[in-house]
Amino acid sequence: MSHHPLRNEKNCLNCGHVVEERFCPKCGQENVENHPPFHYLMTHFVEDLVHYDSGFWKTIKLLILKPGFVIREYLAGKRKSFVPPVKFYIFISFVAFLIPFILPNTKKKEKSKTEQTQNQELSASQKDSLVLSVQQNEYIPDNIKGSIVEEIESDTNSSSSNAISFNEFSTGGYKSKAELDSVYQNLIPGRHAGWFEYKAHSKLFEWESKSYSSEEFSKKVIDIFVHSISKALFVFMPIFAFVLWLFHNKKRWYFYDHGVFTLYYFSTILIVVTSAILITWLLNLFGPNSFINTTKDILYWICGLFILFAYLKSQRVVYQTSRSQTIMKGIALFFVNFILILIGILVLLLFTLNSI
Repeated sequence: MSHHPLRNEKNCLNCGHVVEERFCPKCGQENVENHPPFHYLMTHFVEDLVHYDSGFWKTIKLLILKPGFVIREYLAGKRKSFVPPVKFYIFISFVAFLIPFILPNTKKKEKSKTEQTQNQELSASQKDSLVLSVQQNEYIPDNIKGSIVEEIESDTNSSSSNAISFNEFSTGGYKSKAELDSVYQNLIPGRHAGWFEYKAHSKLFEWESKSYSSEEFSKKVIDIFVHSISKALFVFMPIFAFVLWLFHNKKRWYFYDHGVFTLYYFSTILIVVTSAILITWLLNLFGPNSFINTTKDILYWICGLFILFAYLKSQRVVYQTSRSQTIMKGIALFFVNFILILIGILVLLLFTLNSI
């Protein structure tokens, strides 16, 4: 229910029925002013979604405190008290993937570009001074002055550059991207690379040419990987539901039921992970020390164990299996999903590296 002023007129703007109180008895529309402030567009959505009457907080509380209860009640037809699984998952995933990007960075900020420019200019001036002093030194033979100057320029250039080098990775003996392309396109016997090898070597040469610093490269990998997780989850959830369908009575449980289980369970995971991110951010405000690091390690263990507990508990509550059946099926499902998750992470990592 909103807090906007009621209209003086008693006719419903939606269906025309007579409205004696706040809500229309026929269609349920609230009889409020038709031209509210602009911010009403957002506040109405938030009020409708997270108001206590909508069941939003009740759904979150029961998912955490009583794993499996919401799923069982929803499948039993008691759906008015809870947020529907699809709507709930979309909102939770939106918040979960938004929070890491809006939280201020608690780590020490890197040097500003101005400081970096000043350092580079200082290195250049030092180099020029050294070169000039060598050239004007009468005691250094002329035949070795050139080699000393080259050494100074080489050392200062390498020290001023912070670009990450990919030369330590094998490039198959190819000295450049042009040589690799030539060998691959002309199918030179004995040197022709396979498609995957060609793509891998090409990507290494491409990264080398872009002169990424280690910070830039790491940031790109993390940004692309995190942005891709939400899409990967949408792909993985139907697979997760299908695995559940394979392991349970197909006459009693429909694929729809497993879909509801999957959506609510993955919402629980996102709630736990988001809570861990927020708590970690708060702990980081106190700076790095052994106590904070130990606290964060304990927090991660608690979250991981709770996610596993919520899965096993939900299995038992929803599918009404015995403890032994829950443990056996839980271990089997965990093993299958673990393999699928590893494959998914590998594919996601390859996609991430290919997108850089």
